[in-house]
Amino acid sequence: MFKKHDDNQIPSNLEETQTIIGPGVGVKGDFEGEGDVIVEGKLEGSLKTKNNLRIGPGAKVSADLEADNVYIAGKVQGNIKAENEVELAESARIDGNITTHSLLVGRGASFNGQCSMVEDAGSGINNDKKKKEKKKTKEEMNDDEIQKIEVAETE
Repeated sequence: MFKKHDDNQIPSNLEETQTIIGPGVGVKGDFEGEGDVIVEGKLEGSLKTKNNLRIGPGAKVSADLEADNVYIAGKVQGNIKAENEVELAESARIDGNITTHSLLVGRGASFNGQCSMVEDAGSGINNDKKKKEKKKTKEEMNDDEIQKIEVAETE
């Protein structure tokens, strides 16, 4: 009647998950990590990971979230920032702003806030550095053009 369960076998979606906040767990605070995170319970504060973040259908989150990819099926009150993609499932309820490169919204999802679609949703520091590098390149090009013009005029 019951199948034998192998305790050493980890479900494929949990293999790379480093942090799980289970359905019966409520946590408060600011969290920062590098691995995949799954939230099925309650979270208050902020959560930042360099990998994937999954908010389950029963989760209630009052926090700012930042990750590479974010999948939401539960309730989130706070801002969401994803380096690559945010996906809102049919059951998602969002009150907050989203900054991402790509946004997928399932039929029936609720989103109250603003969405900024950016090429690079990464930190402002990296964006400022890239802008300065691009600006330097343009200035260098202008200097080269001016020198060519001066050479042409002297001949």
